[in-house]
Amino acid sequence: MMELIYPLNLDALQGLLDTQKEAGIQTYLLLDGAANPRILGAVRRSGLPWCSVFTQSDDGPEALMGVSPLLLACPPGRAERVRKLLERFAALPFASVWHTPETLVQLAARLWPWCVVEADDSLFNLRYPDTRRLPDLDRILTEPQRAQFFGPARACLVPDRLGRDWQALTLPIQPAPPAEKVVFDTAQTLALIRAAEADEIIHQLHFYGRIQAAVLADIHPTAETALQDADAQGVEDPQQRMAHCLLAIDALT
Repeated sequence: MMELIYPLNLDALQGLLDTQKEAGIQTYLLLDGAANPRILGAVRRSGLPWCSVFTQSDDGPEALMGVSPLLLACPPGRAERVRKLLERFAALPFASVWHTPETLVQLAARLWPWCVVEADDSLFNLRYPDTRRLPDLDRILTEPQRAQFFGPARACLVPDRLGRDWQALTLPIQPAPPAEKVVFDTAQTLALIRAAEADEIIHQLHFYGRIQAAVLADIHPTAETALQDADAQGVEDPQQRMAHCLLAIDALT
């Protein structure tokens, strides 16, 4: 069975949850509910406080809740329960850890404007809970946007594709109130699209049976290097860029 990433290092995650003891700081998991339709049910059965970012509550239309970013509270002493929830989905890029003084409802309200953003004069569904995309977003934010997105968070930790380490994202110098509307300029929009290109091409190649890989994370570096080479050569046609990636991936076998 094909996997997107290597399974999360749940031992390291449990350490991140158990060692957070700063007074007034809450720990949450931001989960990409759209990654698997069973995630919502697992969250509901966990017995832990949670909230849908789309509905700003733990209730709402099933179709909407099932594709929403989900926030799961991780109170002290509950790390083992969180671990059991995540074990079923550990090979999905769907879980990041947030340490923040904000309440569950406050953090959900902060993240809500980032679900659909205006990007280069068009509306864009921003899949920021996907942990392959969250670091991309972190890299393109302006400092005011970073302050609106992370607010007073003390840490935001994201697993790498190999499932070994959790990397800390860049936090703002000073927090800001939540955004009323999120707008990306052309350069930011193009950077986000380019950052996701290797994953999109790998997905298409695998879907149509052009490549075989047990874990797509294994071939992501090769595809990204091939795209960088295409950039240097001025290759812009999407089919030619895909062919560039396929040639590089085939050379691995």
